[in-house]
Amino acid sequence: MEREINLLGNINFKAEEDYQELKDRHTDYVERDKKLLEERRAIKELLEEIESKKLKAFLKAYEQIKQELFQDLSQTVSRREGIYAVGKGR
Repeated sequence: MEREINLLGNINFKAEEDYQELKDRHTDYVERDKKLLEERRAIKELLEEIESKKLKAFLKAYEQIKQELFQDLSQTVSRREGIYAVGKGR
């Protein structure tokens, strides 16, 4: 048996330990990658939600301003038509 071991030449007895260490690191990297991908997806969803809320808030404000502007404009036009009619003697 000793002769067979000698025939193998130099043996790295630390190879199994090195392999296990690399395997553990790889497993850790895979888990970290998975976690980062999940966090990235969550961040994207949050950004989409924020953008949606921003758009809704903008459109709500826009509609409110538009209605107030048209209301003021129609009152102004009505007053001017009344003044014009009075001035013409109607």
